[in-house]
Amino acid sequence: MASLEVSASSAPAWGPQQTAIACYDDFVPILLGGTESLLNGFLKRRKRDIALVVLTVILLVSVSLLWPILFSLRVDGTTSMSWAAVWTPLWITDGIGLMFFVFIVSWGPIKAPAEWQGEWRDPYPMSMRVLALVKWGLLVLFQVLLVLRLDRHISWSWEEVLAPLMAWVWLRIAGELYRIVLQTKRLFVGRVIAAIKAMGEAAMLFLQVLFLMWRLDGEVNWNWWVVFVPTWLLHAGQLFTWCTNQALAMSLARGLEDNDGSTEEQRRKLLEASVLMDNAKHSRKLLGGTLVTSVLAVYLVAGADYSAFIVFLPQFFSAIWFTFVVTCLVCFAERRARQEEADGAEGEGFNTDV
Repeated sequence: MASLEVSASSAPAWGPQQTAIACYDDFVPILLGGTESLLNGFLKRRKRDIALVVLTVILLVSVSLLWPILFSLRVDGTTSMSWAAVWTPLWITDGIGLMFFVFIVSWGPIKAPAEWQGEWRDPYPMSMRVLALVKWGLLVLFQVLLVLRLDRHISWSWEEVLAPLMAWVWLRIAGELYRIVLQTKRLFVGRVIAAIKAMGEAAMLFLQVLFLMWRLDGEVNWNWWVVFVPTWLLHAGQLFTWCTNQALAMSLARGLEDNDGSTEEQRRKLLEASVLMDNAKHSRKLLGGTLVTSVLAVYLVAGADYSAFIVFLPQFFSAIWFTFVVTCLVCFAERRARQEEADGAEGEGFNTDV
């Protein structure tokens, strides 16, 4: 996302809006940019900030693991708690998400800084913020209807229960079409490819929800492996996108080794290569875990005799690995801080002697 450069004299007082912008512009690219970006961003923070980040990560990991644990216990018959209770971790996440999206909509349009010269473009268009709020609300509504249906408080058809999810998919497709048009005008090839990929994923998700709706309502009697054909096509598309992004990034990067970014064209090509490489890394990381989870889930739905915990093994391993990485970052940051203090003390001693 675009960042705002404002001098100290003209910068507004730091408030909740600036805090939310910093969280989105700083932490989201760090989380999606791989371990190297995470390390670079993490080590720039003070000890108090590092402690807050670590506590936040631990809380998020704990909440993210609590739902699959409760879900598996309920599916395996180990507990007879209601589905509403099983969904408790997601209710917390849903509530936080709703408050966040309402908050960013309440900002209103972001005006240009006082010292800004030239045409100003709102980095967070109001239409996209409202769209994000509506999409999140549809997901929450779908979960509410799903839980009511599973707990047998309502007897609606699955077509009615899945209607908010279908609406969410259509809005996602519309949003990606908007991104394609916008980024094409700005000549960001990498972002156009990312938007096309996201729209293709949304289309496959639409077909998947449609097939599930037909199967659950008894309109078709397909084998479960056939029902999940859109999911297999989605994974095939992710693999193709990963290979394509890798090839395009290498093609753009070829010949740019000595590029110092001195011209607008050079900077644009470097940006495109960077975006494509990040997309390739992200696709590669997601593909393995989601594919294994999908296969295990379909086997279980088709009647396989194993615990539902097996389905979530990739998520458990990912959470353990992520916690390990964060722990290593904390240790490395502490060591680096001590080293910088030691270097500073040596420098002061040297200056005193001189």
